[in-house]
Amino acid sequence: MSGAQLRIERAPALCNALAPTREAALAAPVGRIELVVDGRWGALVNAAFDPALAAYSDAYENSLHVSPTFDAWARGLARTLAERWRDNLRCVVDVGCGGGEFLQLLREAGAARCVGFEPGRSARLAREASQKTGVEVRSAPFPDGAGDLRPTFVTCRHVLEHIAEPLPFLRAIRSALAPGAGLYLEVPSAAHLLEASAVWDVLYEHCWHFTERSLRRLCSEAGFRVLRSGGGFGGQYLQIEAVADEAQPAPAP
Repeated sequence: MSGAQLRIERAPALCNALAPTREAALAAPVGRIELVVDGRWGALVNAAFDPALAAYSDAYENSLHVSPTFDAWARGLARTLAERWRDNLRCVVDVGCGGGEFLQLLREAGAARCVGFEPGRSARLAREASQKTGVEVRSAPFPDGAGDLRPTFVTCRHVLEHIAEPLPFLRAIRSALAPGAGLYLEVPSAAHLLEASAVWDVLYEHCWHFTERSLRRLCSEAGFRVLRSGGGFGGQYLQIEAVADEAQPAPAP
């Protein structure tokens, strides 16, 4: 890893956690950010990240679907993915699905069985999300909570940047897929962050900041063959579509 590119000594450990009182907000845990260039894939990583500080709970809320602009974009994305992957919509899984909003859009666009996994939510909130959206939301990680589920298409949006060890995470997803299954990944774009000097997007819970090249490298090492990559939502997001690479066996998680 190269030397630090950015340091923040005291950053909220969970920027999107809603505090019930002023006192609770002031007492919220903080952590140190020390962004360096990762020597393996070329992404930016917080070398000072402590996963124990980023303890997700029902208080964490980062859904943007209340914005008409964002919701319209997400609906268009769901329709595009459903069209491109129309032969892979038998069993769609959303890893880190939040309240199941995007999975609901995929179902409306033609997906058959839809299952979301959100370990950061309680069983109660997962049930409420299922009732609200009409899709199945499980308060469990993927693939540990998948049972005999064999997804034909997996979406994972704005999750990977939160994962301290992204390679085992993606390899575990790869090992659980049906033959020929597809993957859609979406993360904040490190290129946009740097070009726009968007320091407000440097969050403690985002321990990784990927460029297009670094994310493609990571996906390839995890056992995926990248079909498409580029930017979305005005360049703020980085998007990748890939398939499980059948030319190589699924790597061990």
